[in-house]
Amino acid sequence: MDRKINRVDEVMKKGIGNYRLVNRDKVDRVINGVVGKFGQLEGGLGDDAKSADILAHYDKVGGLIVKKTGSKKKDGSEKTYKVKIGCFWDIINKKPFEKAKVMLSFRDINGDEVFIPEKQEGEEELPFDVQAAEASKEKKEAKQKEKSDKAKKTKK
Repeated sequence: MDRKINRVDEVMKKGIGNYRLVNRDKVDRVINGVVGKFGQLEGGLGDDAKSADILAHYDKVGGLIVKKTGSKKKDGSEKTYKVKIGCFWDIINKKPFEKAKVMLSFRDINGDEVFIPEKQEGEEELPFDVQAAEASKEKKEAKQKEKSDKAKKTKK
């Protein structure tokens, strides 16, 4: 018996562009909707929804999105980076962003979370680890400056 592959299975297997959606239940809710009164499905974008809309609504419900890099880790698995929630869905205007503002999450050497903007087309790209190290350094310098400013205020 051939099982029909629905849109949820397709999105979970292939992802959307370079992005992989992690939570199957949230993908199902976005595409098919939720069970409402009288056991009927309500809401949902439907099987013919655009990939960009699925990605934005999945972001709206707080689903974990990871960006595929194409490179491999030492153990052979694919290297991915977590995408910050709210990059595809504009919470204030309650609609998808026309142009996504993707921020990738990285943990620095101290375990602090650092967000790096995704490279836009035409921009020169530094390796992600270098960008994260620079952002971590800037964050550390800002904390030190804040501490020294507080110390100066307390001396006065």
